[in-house]
Amino acid sequence: MTESIGQIAQRSVQAFQGGDFIAAERCAKQLCNIRRDHPVGLHIRGVLALARGDRDHGSRMLERASRADPENAALHRDCARAAAEREDFDRMELHYRAAADIAGTERAKMDLALGLLLAGKWREGWERYEVRVPRELRTRRHLHALSGARVWDGSPVSGTLLIVGEAGYGDMIQFAPLARQIANAAPRVVYRVPAALQRLMTELLPDTQIATTGEPLPHFDAWALVMSLPHILKLDPPDWPTAPARAPRPRGAQDQPRVGIAWGGSPLHARDRLRSLSRDALQALLAIDAVEWHVLQQGPARMMLPELLRDLDARDHVITHDEGVGDFLGTARIMEDLDLVVTVDTSVAHLAGTLGVPTWIMLSTAPEWRWGIRGDRCRWYESARLFRQRTPAQWLPVVDQVRDALQLRFSSPTA
Repeated sequence: MTESIGQIAQRSVQAFQGGDFIAAERCAKQLCNIRRDHPVGLHIRGVLALARGDRDHGSRMLERASRADPENAALHRDCARAAAEREDFDRMELHYRAAADIAGTERAKMDLALGLLLAGKWREGWERYEVRVPRELRTRRHLHALSGARVWDGSPVSGTLLIVGEAGYGDMIQFAPLARQIANAAPRVVYRVPAALQRLMTELLPDTQIATTGEPLPHFDAWALVMSLPHILKLDPPDWPTAPARAPRPRGAQDQPRVGIAWGGSPLHARDRLRSLSRDALQALLAIDAVEWHVLQQGPARMMLPELLRDLDARDHVITHDEGVGDFLGTARIMEDLDLVVTVDTSVAHLAGTLGVPTWIMLSTAPEWRWGIRGDRCRWYESARLFRQRTPAQWLPVVDQVRDALQLRFSSPTA
């Protein structure tokens, strides 16, 4: 019995969703052989081509699919992501706006907001990013008490202004300097963060009271989420307070360079699989014995370290800090005695950048909005340098770049 074109499309989608990409592509090609511009066939072939690193072919497939099925929000979203990788921000914006209009969901609206930020359309991006606020209040138990209270709009507050940390540790660190921008907005400014950040924020923001999420909410007269501050203050990146790069650490002729390393983020992060190093890439990094590695990694990703060190026999040049670094201030203290930090896109990158420590950040082919798509410089941290994947999931070429850069940087004993 001959399958209908609808049955072939269903098989292709099921295979794709089940991770059988060979079968999915075979069915997708069959669809396109029957109907040249079949949207499902083109969509799946386009996404798989992008995953292999064939951006031009994948983008062409997706654009053809969107013309064949212009009311498909998911297809517009994938077209937008492909356009972003090509730095075609006009095309990216067009597709994200179409997806938001068609779907009308918070996710689609968030995609548009983050796309605008990626493209450098800061004012509209920050404004549209506010779509997250009702969900934050609804789903975060420690924020329930904020519902109905006065939301800060940038006008003077006669009493206490409460700034509430949100998202991940890295976001709360990156946006913390904005608390200094609002010091005159109220007689008392309180920044509420998780306990792991309390001591660090107390040191970074001496004029701001630091409260923790484990404590009852302090009395306040107005509040704002910390990632709403750029919208409230109408900030563009040139207005962002950045830490100057720290002077190089004095080093003797016989001293090995001291380099911190972090290779994984929180496994709960939606993009952690993309942003964290593969085991073979980490092994290749730690095998570089021209530097003394200092492990800054915490959390589940640290669990692979003992086996990795046994395989490498790398005990002499890898300092594991098994006693633990404690909270973020403990990590900061270790960083103060390092020449460099090498890390993926995680809180360690933001902490090192905020401290002005030379920081090399390894990024996937689909980085977050804050890192942009091209270039090796970072608008948020003067001391940061970016190392980018060229092919999805391929970290070893990035390690090769880092190895060459380490050799160049530390070729002189006093570099």
